[in-house]
Amino acid sequence: MNELLSPRRPEEEKASIIFFTVFVLLLIVDTLIMYPNVDSWYEIYDIEEKDWNLEYESLVMVEESSITLSDGGSEILTFAIAENYSMDGWMIQSITSLIDYDESAFGDADCDTVSSSLSFIPNTQVVPESESLEERVSDCSQIELSVAWHQPPSNASAISEEDIDPEFRLEAPPLTLDVEITLNVDSTIPNNDNDEQINMELVIELVRIFSVEQN
Repeated sequence: MNELLSPRRPEEEKASIIFFTVFVLLLIVDTLIMYPNVDSWYEIYDIEEKDWNLEYESLVMVEESSITLSDGGSEILTFAIAENYSMDGWMIQSITSLIDYDESAFGDADCDTVSSSLSFIPNTQVVPESESLEERVSDCSQIELSVAWHQPPSNASAISEEDIDPEFRLEAPPLTLDVEITLNVDSTIPNNDNDEQINMELVIELVRIFSVEQN
């Protein structure tokens, strides 16, 4: 008779039952542990890049100043964009300086000449998309100086959301801006136009990623 089919002693049957029971329990535990993580393992080994849509939010900072200059006088107004903006993910999209003045002397038919320049030391090697850093007017018109960097990308490719690294062609804080304003008096009435009030408004737009969604 085949030994496997021959009757066994009770002790041997009990040991076989215990072994089979432990084996089944281990199989059940292993299934419970591994099954919920099937998707996680699949994600780990999924190295195919996906397309992601990027949405942005903007922050506009406005600074205003008024100065009084005499003939031949000049003044530099300095403004700083702190480093903590960069730490919070903000980047500089554009800078605009608006200078306004009027002929204030009574009976003077000539507007004074006002010159202005905008300067800063960049933190990146990105070339702005457009810029106008100097201007001179003699007709009381508004001076507008500006720097605009490239629009941030609206989409990106990456394996996962954590791997998204868009190529930003923007400027980064911290940044110090200098706006220099110079006055040359052009008066038809001698000694009647010594001082001129000039108003300056500085507008800085910053952007950062607001949301990321997979296509």
